[in-house]
Amino acid sequence: MTANPHLHDALKIFRELGWADASQEHALDLPLGSAEQQRRAVAGLRTGDFGEFGSYPDGSFGWLSYVDGHEFMLGLFAIRLGVSPRRACEVLSSGELGVAVDVLADRGEDFAFQFVTAATKRRVKNPLVVLGLVERFQLPVPENRWYVEAWVNNYEKATDRFLTHLGVSLAHSTQFSGQVLTFGVREGFLTRDEAVTGAFLVG
Repeated sequence: MTANPHLHDALKIFRELGWADASQEHALDLPLGSAEQQRRAVAGLRTGDFGEFGSYPDGSFGWLSYVDGHEFMLGLFAIRLGVSPRRACEVLSSGELGVAVDVLADRGEDFAFQFVTAATKRRVKNPLVVLGLVERFQLPVPENRWYVEAWVNNYEKATDRFLTHLGVSLAHSTQFSGQVLTFGVREGFLTRDEAVTGAFLVG
């Protein structure tokens, strides 16, 4: 994928509406512009990359932004403008977790479900966003190895339905340390006997 030929126009509108200088926590309150501005912005955001990895003049290698470092807020702008769940997975980059979840959730439960389904297949950059949406809408826990591994790596930040997540993890034979089981006992999600059984199953 390469840059959309209309990306520059979308970025111009993004700036005109004040998104470039706004704080992330204001993403849900920022304007989307007139119908014409929205049409033009979507035309430049529905496809294409926001940058690429390449070489800097000094010979070092890294991310070369097409959007002057505004990837996160531009992604939120695109999501609020109505891009598809699959495209939302592509444009959402690292940023304030709560803000990202709020903006995605604002599109509604059906969108959240479709986003989670797409995200578990495409392996989005920040799995905590997916965990947050599953918790926000009490969506079915995805029986997907990427998702359960994401939960295992972030279990202390995603304690909602701990036993359900643990059960799905065990069903997928996900390898995790005894720290998860110890945490479950300490927080009252598991008895010691259940933790011992769990340790045996993953051992």
